[in-house]
Amino acid sequence: MMITNFYSPSLTHGHQTAHPTLAWKPSSPIKITQTASAMPISRTQSGKPYGILVARCCSSAPPKLKDQLLSTIATSNGTICEDSMALISSLEKLNPNPDIRLAPRLYNGCFQLISGSFKGTGKPGEAQETVENTVTLGRAAFNAFKPTDIEIQLKQTYNHVGIEAEDAYCVLIQFTISSDGISPIEGMFINRGVFSISGSAVMDIRFESSAMVPLNPKRDLDAWLNIFKDVNPTMDEEGSAMVALPPTKGFLEYIYLDDDLRITRGHRGAVVLVKRLQNKVIDL
Repeated sequence: MMITNFYSPSLTHGHQTAHPTLAWKPSSPIKITQTASAMPISRTQSGKPYGILVARCCSSAPPKLKDQLLSTIATSNGTICEDSMALISSLEKLNPNPDIRLAPRLYNGCFQLISGSFKGTGKPGEAQETVENTVTLGRAAFNAFKPTDIEIQLKQTYNHVGIEAEDAYCVLIQFTISSDGISPIEGMFINRGVFSISGSAVMDIRFESSAMVPLNPKRDLDAWLNIFKDVNPTMDEEGSAMVALPPTKGFLEYIYLDDDLRITRGHRGAVVLVKRLQNKVIDL
């Protein structure tokens, strides 16, 4: 997931149109609060066929297994290898919360992805090999926004569950555009959906909209509009664009859940680890 695994559904679609009931505009600029919990993303390569979304977490029971898992991930360049999968299988057997219906306090909250990778950058004709954090806008935003071929660097990924509303599921991806002749421009994708619990360890997710906004409009707005305004008809003068997504559903199967760590398996089998944040680092 790549980050797609964080979303759960695999979204690939063409040009979208604005949905009048989904129009979204921040009443104030998005604020990224700098805290000790906010750690820079690091994307590394892996030859293993497992999901490679990883996040470091604090220790809790069983601490030795968790520490061993994180150590194994660190020694394998931040990816989930066969040894990591064996440790995850052991943790699954010791899951203190096998029925998430009894633990809404734990499945709700703010989470952060620390390391991950994509399959392919999104360039036409390119082999689908694991790449680092530089991908095309189309690859990262599921072709919802243009120009789809511009390269971006993925920075931070956050997941809000039950924060904006009781059933709200939101994935936020911070990115930077930096290329020859362009000073670094910071932006964010905001992908909103709803979730429901459909079993003892299954969360169903349905995404409804995707937005793209500048993170530093005072500095970047003119350059941002120069790149995106003419080719994204839903974009306003403040640089915010939103589109409705086609009906897209997926699910997350909870493998392990405690106060610090969440391990899930997506509907395509990708395994994802995230850490819990004690406080929001992003205000929408």
